[in-house]
Amino acid sequence: MKFNTFYNSNGIGDVLLLSSGQGHRDDVAIQTKGSVTQLKRVSDDTIVGYNIQSISDYLTIEGAGHVTLTEQDEAVINQLLSEQGFEPISLRFESALVVGYVTSCRDHEDSDHLHVTTVNVGGERDLQVVCGAPNIDAEQTVIVATPGTVMPNGVEIYTGELRGVKSEGMICSLRELGIKQASTERGIYVFNKAYQPGMSAMAAIKEELEQ
Repeated sequence: MKFNTFYNSNGIGDVLLLSSGQGHRDDVAIQTKGSVTQLKRVSDDTIVGYNIQSISDYLTIEGAGHVTLTEQDEAVINQLLSEQGFEPISLRFESALVVGYVTSCRDHEDSDHLHVTTVNVGGERDLQVVCGAPNIDAEQTVIVATPGTVMPNGVEIYTGELRGVKSEGMICSLRELGIKQASTERGIYVFNKAYQPGMSAMAAIKEELEQ
C-alpha cells in the first residue's frame, strides 16, 4: 500500500495529507498523537490516511495540491510517524497512469451505456474496469488511471463499484488529463499503435503526439 501526498497551505493550512484509500466518515476512526492524525477504516481495519500538522517545520514542500516528495522526505515522515508510535509507510513515487491493453469488453448487465472491460496493465493480473465511453472496445491500447492516480482536477482514483460491478481504475480521454491536443469528440483516447502495457502513459502520449 502506497500513499499519495497532498499539500495546500493557502487552502487548508500547513498540513501534509497522506492518502491511500477512501473511507466514509461514518466508518473512519481518528487517532491523534502529537502533530500526527491517523485515519483508519473501521470495517476492515485499513489505514486510509495521515494528516501531519506544521509540516513545514520538518520539510520544504513546493507547489500545491498533489505534490511529489522524495525518498529523503519519506524518511523524515516515517521518523515523525515512528515518534508517535505509528508504523512506517511508503509514498507513491511512480506514475499510476499507465498504458493498458483491453483484452475483453462486454455490456454492463445493469446499464444501457456502461461496459465491463478486462485490461492488461503489465501487472501480475489484469484489472476489471467499468467504462462508459461510447468508443471502448476489445483489442485497444488505452490510457488507464490505476487506483492511486490523482487526476488533474484533484480527484483520486480508487477501486469501487459502478452499478454493482467492481471497477479497478478508469480508462481516460486526453481531455480528462488536461492535454491541449485533446479531441472535442466524446470518448476515451485510443493509441494508434501498440505500446507495452504498464509503461508510463504520459511517455506514450508524448511520443505519439509528437509524431
